[in-house]
Amino acid sequence: MGVQTKATQKLTQVMSLNMLMWLTMLTLFAAILFLAATVYLALALVLAPALAALLTGVSLLGLSAVLAIVVFVSTHTAKPSRKPTEQSSATSHTDHDAGHDQDTQHGPGARAEHWVGNNPGLAVTGAVAVGVALSASPGLRRTITRTTAPLVAQLSKRALQELTRQR
Repeated sequence: MGVQTKATQKLTQVMSLNMLMWLTMLTLFAAILFLAATVYLALALVLAPALAALLTGVSLLGLSAVLAIVVFVSTHTAKPSRKPTEQSSATSHTDHDAGHDQDTQHGPGARAEHWVGNNPGLAVTGAVAVGVALSASPGLRRTITRTTAPLVAQLSKRALQELTRQR
């Protein structure tokens, strides 16, 4: 019961942090939209509405560029601090000469998490590409849903059995 409680607490903390981050982003986005509307209305009193809309759009693009540059700089300054952990993980790979031993101990989830941690740009690009492909193709969506439905049902059945067994 203690392990389940700890896992539940960790899951609750992660979910609440995730929800807090989404709420913060949504609030900031709404604030930016209201500021843009205010700038447009202020400019529309002095300039033609089309010119006011153009200047408002350009200012939003400028704000987006500044935010992108800040995120780019902040993520690239954090990379040197990650390098020692990559070297320590490389030494842990040499400790296990048989790659299958590590795979069975940590599972494919740990390997995937490690790969995504080392290749965040490629992971985001792949996720966006898959999202675009799934949203553009109803046939692909239907095929993936039909293919993964039995697997999802089996995994959810196992999870439910484990939860009822632990109680």
